[in-house]
Amino acid sequence: PLDGVQVSQGAGERLIVDSPFIYSDFPVPFETEDLVTLNEDGTFLHHGRADGIVKIAGRRVSIREMEEAIAHHPCVDDAVVAAIPADGGRGHQLIAAVTPTSAPVQEIKAALRKRFEPSCIPRRILPLDELPREGNGKVPRERLLRLFGLRSDGQPANWALIWGEVVSTTQESHKAQECVHATVSLPADYAWFEGHFDGYPVLAGAVQMKELVLPMVEGAFPELGPLKTMNRVKFLERIVPSDHLIVRVERAIGSSRVRFEISRQGAELCSVGHLVLGPATSARTEVAPE
Repeated sequence: PLDGVQVSQGAGERLIVDSPFIYSDFPVPFETEDLVTLNEDGTFLHHGRADGIVKIAGRRVSIREMEEAIAHHPCVDDAVVAAIPADGGRGHQLIAAVTPTSAPVQEIKAALRKRFEPSCIPRRILPLDELPREGNGKVPRERLLRLFGLRSDGQPANWALIWGEVVSTTQESHKAQECVHATVSLPADYAWFEGHFDGYPVLAGAVQMKELVLPMVEGAFPELGPLKTMNRVKFLERIVPSDHLIVRVERAIGSSRVRFEISRQGAELCSVGHLVLGPATSARTEVAPE
């Protein structure tokens, strides 16, 4: 440290600086994002940024160094590494995604063991056609973890809905109607809520179609084929975590036009619309979530 500058160590081994040179709007002393070890002679050893260094089994591991080591393998074109909580909740473990899909996972791990301790090697390496890099070249952590079936906090994502009994009825009018409805509960930690939006979660319309409506249509009217068009679709009320819903689909017998509605138990209508489906095929069309 320069003369007149005092350093200490804060939580998580972060460097704390007490200095007259600190910008006036910053608190003094100022805790940085740098990881250090203090020496008895007043100097310190810098270990890197806190967001790029993790401890695994008592050893410091640089995420960037691990990425470079994986990308250096002759069978790897690109690589990205992330740290997530270790099994049992103590410490961290690494996961990695690589391209191309033909990258040999076991060979990559064998090469890494020559440079890193076995406990520091990524527990999972996922080969992909392409990494989800943005225009700035970075891979958003949330998008990477989702590829592994994880939430943004690194915990397993919950993709399961809780479906109730499916009830079918036929209504006689000027033209007989087939009606099918079922109850469904949305867990508070349902993965599709993540990112839509912080502090104001909402089930995106595309997800409602893919996870609620189309599975009901496929189960109720298996003779119908892939989705062709959607008409008069309206999303009227926000669907939120822990909601208990009723999903209803109906059509005139023999028709390829299906009306759907999603309501909150208590009869509050959340979403409604009409679908036109094609003839049955061996492969059904899915609506991809945004």
